[in-house]
Amino acid sequence: MKRLSEICSRALLLGGGLALLARLPDDRWLPAAVLVYGTPWLVMGGLGMACFLLLRPSWKWLALPLLGFAVQGAWKSLNPMATSPPGRAGLTVANWNAARKLAHHPEHWIFPADITVITETGPFADGPGDAGSSWSSFLARDPGISWQAFGEGLTLGVRGRILDHEMFGDARFLRCVRAEVETRNGLRLDVILVDIRSQPWLSRRPALEAIFQQALRDRPTLVMGDFNTPAESLLLKSAVNGRLHPAHDSPVSGFRETWPWGLPLLTLDQIWTGGGLRPLSTRKEIRHSDHQYVESILTLESR
Repeated sequence: MKRLSEICSRALLLGGGLALLARLPDDRWLPAAVLVYGTPWLVMGGLGMACFLLLRPSWKWLALPLLGFAVQGAWKSLNPMATSPPGRAGLTVANWNAARKLAHHPEHWIFPADITVITETGPFADGPGDAGSSWSSFLARDPGISWQAFGEGLTLGVRGRILDHEMFGDARFLRCVRAEVETRNGLRLDVILVDIRSQPWLSRRPALEAIFQQALRDRPTLVMGDFNTPAESLLLKSAVNGRLHPAHDSPVSGFRETWPWGLPLLTLDQIWTGGGLRPLSTRKEIRHSDHQYVESILTLESR
């Protein structure tokens, strides 16, 4: 039994060491990306704790890098030093992956935000039945929201008007829509709906570059959806290049990760703001999906 414990601890230590080394190229190199995406800070903490408990006393110090990485990741996630920029609340936006079951859960058809993006909406029925509720029932729940389904599971709701839209991107890597909207207060802005393919063996580079190339216009812009890319991704940071502000870095109650089921593994559901829009605070909520509902309060800077 002792021999088996040593073998397991060394295997775990080797795996954790490889995961740490993979952080050097990060997701800029695809094999490293697969390992990095699969070992967020919570997993690394579990590996470190298992190694610490199983290793012989003289080797326990080898688990410290893994535990240190996990502590650093938890601190970044909680972000207790986050502060809101000056300004008053001007716009509320929400982002949610409904896991293709929106029609089956009318108890969650509550969307108080000014602008809501839903990914993986799922099919609706013409009437009650096995396929869930109808699209007309969904629309009737809150007549103050103008909803539009763009296909491929992407849905946009605005308390105001959807003026125009166009789909873009390579379907092998992503499903995206850029829409021009006007809120009930007369604010015009671009909303980019994002759903990046989740397969870990697909590079996120072409998807992220295509998305953020669409966010260059000098006007209020929102980029929201399921990025299937961790917030710590170097490819993500390179594509954004400091032009937009992430809502997950604003004051958030609890950990910032949005997947899965409230367990703080990955921040996949993201809201990015630009063109004078800045996030003041963000909250999360567990609904029927494995992705958390994310809602952010924004301010519009005077320009």
